Amino acid sequence: MPDSKQLPVERAKLYARIMLGITALFLPISIFDWANVQSQINFYVAIVHGLLIVGYMFLLKPNNLYPLTFVLHFASSITVAVVNHNIGGFVSYNFAIICIELMGTGFILGRARWIIAATAMSIIIHLIAIINEITLFWSFSDPNSLIMMSVSDNYKYLAIVSQTILLLGTGAIITILTHVINQREYELEQSRQAMQQRSDELAALAIRLETSNQQLVSTETTLRQTVDALTVAALPVGDDVVVLPLIGGFDTQRAKAVEDSLLSYIHEQRANTLILDLTSVLVASDSLLTMLERIIQGAKLLGTRVILAGLQPEVAPMMVQLKLNRQTVLSAPTLAAALELR
Repeated sequence: MPDSKQLPVERAKLYARIMLGITALFLPISIFDWANVQSQINFYVAIVHGLLIVGYMFLLKPNNLYPLTFVLHFASSITVAVVNHNIGGFVSYNFAIICIELMGTGFILGRARWIIAATAMSIIIHLIAIINEITLFWSFSDPNSLIMMSVSDNYKYLAIVSQTILLLGTGAIITILTHVINQREYELEQSRQAMQQRSDELAALAIRLETSNQQLVSTETTLRQTVDALTVAALPVGDDVVVLPLIGGFDTQRAKAVEDSLLSYIHEQRANTLILDLTSVLVASDSLLTMLERIIQGAKLLGTRVILAGLQPEVAPMMVQLKLNRQTVLSAPTLAAALELR
């Protein structure tokens, strides 16, 4: 989609193609005129005007849009006047086609001063065409003439004035319409820029949120790793005793990490006794109970006795589910008492 600067240029090129089509209509007329009255001027004028339009399309840029369009309008108006004169047309034809051209170029020019200048130039060219045709316009020597035979002089003056006023009105209407269109385009552009700015702000906010979320995930992972490292920090006491303080809650992932690390540590230390310090455990979750059961069974297979120390009253009822063997698992009220049982 063209930007705000390129859009008028695209419109101007479209208008130029339309003007090129209108010029092409003069060619068969000029060829017919050439064949019948041996007048070549219309053909040459049409060719020159077509070349001007093609050159206009190639030279058109945002920085020369207005003066170049003004020149094209001038050349088109002159072409219409010359061709119409040479084929013996009425002055009203000049007026009609110049009005059409003025409307087209006016919407391309788009600024009041350029439209006023184009309107003034159109009026001047139209008046020159009238003056050029004045001998036909006021001379009625031939009773069979097709050119306004029975009109009064006042009517002729009225026609000139009315056509001039219509050209002025056309220019005024174009000025108003282009102002309205420009205002709407400006408002649309402002809205588009506001939406683009808002979109950029939302995109930047999304990036910040994503970055913040990644930082939070990274921090959470680091904290979890730190807690897990502290959780599985088994402490050797003496030559054959290992103490594991259990702190905080246990989910499936953490319980599995504790289980694997602890059993490996017991095997490496050749420990005879494992003391699980439950002093800080206030809630016995299913993951914790499963972990304790698997640790006790694993320690038993490794030939290690298990002592549960610091069992809290809130947790004790849940421990019944483990159906502990008193011969392989002992309990003590405190860590100190558990150390004495070793």
